[in-house]
Amino acid sequence: GWGKEEDKVVVAIAGSTSFFDETGRSKEISKQLGEGLAKHRVNGTLEIVLLTGGLTGPPEVMGRAFHSARQNLNGNQDESKSKNKVESVFHLLPEGTARRHPWDYGATLAAGVDMEERRKMLIQTANVVVLIEGGPGTQDEGMKSLARGREGEEGVVVIPIVSTGGAAGGSFGMDVVRCKERLDNEEDWKSLSDPQLALDQLVQVVLKIIDREIL
Repeated sequence: GWGKEEDKVVVAIAGSTSFFDETGRSKEISKQLGEGLAKHRVNGTLEIVLLTGGLTGPPEVMGRAFHSARQNLNGNQDESKSKNKVESVFHLLPEGTARRHPWDYGATLAAGVDMEERRKMLIQTANVVVLIEGGPGTQDEGMKSLARGREGEEGVVVIPIVSTGGAAGGSFGMDVVRCKERLDNEEDWKSLSDPQLALDQLVQVVLKIIDREIL
Protein backbone atom coordinates (compact mmCIF):
# COMPACT_ATOMS: atom_id res chain seq x y z
CA GLY A 1 0.00 0.00 0.00
CA TRP A 2 1.74 3.11 1.32
CA GLY A 3 5.18 2.19 -0.02
CA LYS A 4 4.03 1.61 -3.55
CA GLU A 5 2.49 4.99 -4.34
CA GLU A 6 4.86 6.81 -6.61
CA ASP A 7 4.32 10.14 -4.89
CA LYS A 8 5.64 8.91 -1.53
CA VAL A 9 9.11 8.23 -0.16
CA VAL A 10 9.22 5.74 2.73
CA VAL A 11 11.79 6.65 5.40
CA ALA A 12 12.39 4.09 8.17
CA ILE A 13 14.00 4.94 11.51
CA ALA A 14 16.08 2.30 13.30
CA GLY A 15 17.70 2.89 16.68
CA SER A 16 18.10 1.96 20.32
CA THR A 17 15.06 1.19 22.50
CA SER A 18 16.30 3.87 24.91
CA PHE A 19 18.83 6.68 24.54
CA PHE A 20 22.30 5.97 25.88
CA ASP A 21 23.53 9.49 25.15
CA GLU A 22 23.19 11.38 28.45
CA THR A 23 23.70 14.83 26.91
CA GLY A 24 20.27 14.73 25.23
CA ARG A 25 21.78 15.32 21.75
CA SER A 26 20.52 12.04 20.22
CA LYS A 27 17.03 12.73 21.53
CA GLU A 28 17.04 16.27 20.12
CA ILE A 29 18.36 14.95 16.76
CA SER A 30 15.48 12.45 16.66
CA LYS A 31 12.95 15.19 17.39
CA GLN A 32 14.30 17.79 14.94
CA LEU A 33 14.81 15.19 12.21
CA GLY A 34 11.22 13.99 12.67
CA GLU A 35 9.94 17.55 12.28
CA GLY A 36 12.22 18.22 9.30
CA LEU A 37 11.18 15.04 7.46
CA ALA A 38 7.49 15.77 8.02
CA LYS A 39 7.75 19.21 6.43
CA HIS A 40 10.06 18.19 3.58
CA ARG A 41 9.02 17.21 0.09
CA VAL A 42 11.70 15.17 -1.63
CA ASN A 43 12.98 17.18 -4.61
CA GLY A 44 10.10 19.57 -4.02
CA THR A 45 7.37 17.06 -4.91
CA LEU A 46 7.38 13.72 -3.08
CA GLU A 47 5.82 13.45 0.36
CA ILE A 48 7.60 11.39 3.04
CA VAL A 49 5.90 8.72 5.13
CA LEU A 50 7.70 7.46 8.23
CA LEU A 51 8.08 3.84 9.19
CA THR A 52 9.09 2.76 12.70
CA GLY A 53 9.74 -0.69 14.13
CA GLY A 54 7.29 0.15 16.91
CA LEU A 55 9.99 0.66 19.53
CA THR A 56 10.67 3.34 22.16
CA GLY A 57 13.82 5.50 22.04
CA PRO A 58 14.78 7.30 18.78
CA PRO A 59 11.94 5.69 16.73
CA GLU A 60 9.27 6.93 19.16
CA VAL A 61 10.73 10.43 19.59
CA MET A 62 11.14 10.85 15.84
CA GLY A 63 7.73 9.30 15.14
CA ARG A 64 5.83 11.57 17.54
CA ALA A 65 7.66 14.69 16.31
CA PHE A 66 6.97 13.73 12.68
CA HIS A 67 3.30 12.98 13.41
CA SER A 68 2.62 16.23 15.21
CA ALA A 69 4.53 18.37 12.66
CA ARG A 70 2.56 16.74 9.81
CA GLN A 71 -0.74 17.34 11.64
CA ASN A 72 0.15 21.00 12.11
CA LEU A 73 1.09 21.22 8.45
CA ASN A 74 -2.26 19.76 7.42
CA GLY A 75 -4.08 22.04 9.88
CA ASN A 76 -5.93 18.97 11.10
CA GLN A 77 -5.41 18.69 14.83
CA ASP A 78 -8.16 16.19 15.53
CA GLU A 79 -7.48 13.71 12.81
CA SER A 80 -9.06 10.87 14.80
CA LYS A 81 -12.48 12.33 13.93
CA SER A 82 -11.68 12.93 10.31
CA LYS A 83 -13.38 10.43 8.00
CA ASN A 84 -10.74 10.57 5.32
CA LYS A 85 -7.61 10.84 7.43
CA VAL A 86 -4.39 9.84 5.74
CA GLU A 87 -1.82 8.28 8.03
CA SER A 88 1.77 9.45 7.70
CA VAL A 89 3.43 7.29 10.40
CA PHE A 90 3.30 3.49 10.38
CA HIS A 91 4.58 1.17 13.11
CA LEU A 92 5.50 -2.37 12.09
CA LEU A 93 5.25 -4.89 14.92
CA PRO A 94 5.00 -8.68 15.03
CA GLU A 95 1.37 -9.87 14.80
CA GLY A 96 0.73 -10.62 18.49
CA THR A 97 2.39 -7.43 19.74
CA ALA A 98 0.63 -5.26 17.16
CA ARG A 99 -2.72 -6.61 18.31
CA ARG A 100 -2.03 -6.30 22.04
CA HIS A 101 -0.04 -3.05 22.09
CA PRO A 102 -1.01 -0.71 19.25
CA TRP A 103 0.56 2.75 19.41
CA ASP A 104 -1.58 5.77 20.34
CA TYR A 105 -0.57 7.71 17.20
CA GLY A 106 -0.13 6.74 13.56
CA ALA A 107 -1.14 3.28 12.34
CA THR A 108 0.16 0.07 13.94
CA LEU A 109 0.49 -2.72 11.38
CA ALA A 110 1.08 -6.44 11.92
CA ALA A 111 4.29 -7.54 10.20
CA GLY A 112 5.45 -11.14 10.52
CA VAL A 113 5.46 -13.41 13.56
CA ASP A 114 8.63 -12.21 15.31
CA MET A 115 11.12 -9.34 15.36
CA GLU A 116 13.29 -10.92 12.69
CA GLU A 117 10.40 -11.13 10.21
CA ARG A 118 9.31 -7.64 11.20
CA ARG A 119 12.81 -6.29 10.48
CA LYS A 120 12.81 -7.98 7.09
CA MET A 121 9.48 -6.37 6.15
CA LEU A 122 10.64 -2.95 7.31
CA ILE A 123 13.70 -3.20 5.05
CA GLN A 124 11.71 -4.43 2.06
CA THR A 125 9.36 -1.47 2.36
CA ALA A 126 11.75 1.42 3.01
CA ASN A 127 13.44 3.64 0.42
CA VAL A 128 15.64 5.23 3.10
CA VAL A 129 16.79 3.90 6.50
CA VAL A 130 18.09 6.37 9.10
CA LEU A 131 20.16 4.95 11.99
CA ILE A 132 20.39 6.74 15.36
CA GLU A 133 22.49 5.05 18.08
CA GLY A 134 21.30 1.41 18.20
CA GLY A 135 22.48 -2.05 19.20
CA PRO A 136 22.53 -5.45 17.44
CA GLY A 137 18.95 -5.10 16.13
CA THR A 138 19.76 -1.76 14.49
CA GLN A 139 22.96 -3.25 13.08
CA ASP A 140 20.90 -6.10 11.59
CA GLU A 141 18.47 -3.64 9.95
CA GLY A 142 21.32 -1.50 8.66
CA MET A 143 23.31 -4.41 7.21
CA LYS A 144 20.26 -6.04 5.60
CA SER A 145 19.33 -2.68 4.07
CA LEU A 146 22.82 -2.37 2.55
CA ALA A 147 22.61 -5.94 1.26
CA ARG A 148 19.22 -5.34 -0.37
CA GLY A 149 20.74 -2.71 -2.61
CA ARG A 150 23.57 -5.05 -3.55
CA GLU A 151 21.36 -7.80 -4.92
CA GLY A 152 20.56 -5.71 -7.95
CA GLU A 153 17.24 -4.63 -6.50
CA GLU A 154 16.39 -1.01 -6.02
CA GLY A 155 18.85 0.08 -3.35
CA VAL A 156 17.95 1.30 0.11
CA VAL A 157 19.67 4.53 1.13
CA VAL A 158 21.22 3.96 4.58
CA ILE A 159 21.99 7.17 6.49
CA PRO A 160 23.74 6.56 9.83
CA ILE A 161 23.91 9.56 12.16
CA VAL A 162 27.47 8.50 12.96
CA SER A 163 28.01 11.02 15.78
CA THR A 164 25.27 9.36 17.88
CA GLY A 165 27.43 6.24 18.34
CA GLY A 166 26.18 2.68 18.78
CA ALA A 167 25.44 0.83 15.55
CA ALA A 168 25.11 4.18 13.75
CA GLY A 169 28.69 4.91 14.78
CA GLY A 170 30.01 1.57 13.53
CA SER A 171 29.67 -0.55 16.69
CA PHE A 172 28.14 -4.06 16.83
CA GLY A 173 29.69 -4.86 13.44
CA MET A 174 27.76 -2.21 11.50
CA ASP A 175 29.66 -1.53 8.26
CA VAL A 176 29.55 2.28 8.19
CA VAL A 177 32.46 2.28 5.72
CA ARG A 178 30.12 0.77 3.15
CA CYS A 179 27.48 3.40 4.00
CA LYS A 180 30.13 6.07 3.42
CA GLU A 181 31.12 4.56 0.06
CA ARG A 182 27.48 4.36 -1.02
CA LEU A 183 26.75 7.99 -0.10
CA ASP A 184 30.00 9.01 -1.82
CA ASN A 185 30.15 12.56 -0.43
CA GLU A 186 33.02 13.47 1.90
CA GLU A 187 31.43 16.71 3.12
CA ASP A 188 28.12 15.08 4.07
CA TRP A 189 29.92 12.23 5.83
CA LYS A 190 31.90 14.75 7.92
CA SER A 191 28.61 16.37 8.91
CA LEU A 192 27.03 13.04 9.90
CA SER A 193 30.12 12.27 12.01
CA ASP A 194 30.56 15.69 13.68
CA PRO A 195 29.32 15.72 17.31
CA GLN A 196 29.63 19.52 17.37
CA LEU A 197 27.53 20.25 14.26
CA ALA A 198 24.46 22.44 14.86
CA LEU A 199 21.36 20.25 14.72
CA ASP A 200 19.47 22.35 12.19
CA GLN A 201 22.46 21.93 9.86
CA LEU A 202 22.49 18.17 10.46
CA VAL A 203 18.80 17.97 9.53
CA GLN A 204 19.48 19.88 6.30
CA VAL A 205 22.33 17.49 5.42
CA VAL A 206 20.06 14.45 5.87
CA LEU A 207 17.31 16.04 3.73
CA LYS A 208 19.90 16.93 1.07
CA ILE A 209 21.16 13.31 0.98
CA ILE A 210 17.59 12.03 0.57
CA ASP A 211 16.93 14.51 -2.26
CA ARG A 212 20.13 13.46 -4.03
CA GLU A 213 19.67 9.70 -3.61
CA ILE A 214 15.96 9.50 -4.44
CA LEU A 215 15.86 10.61 -8.06
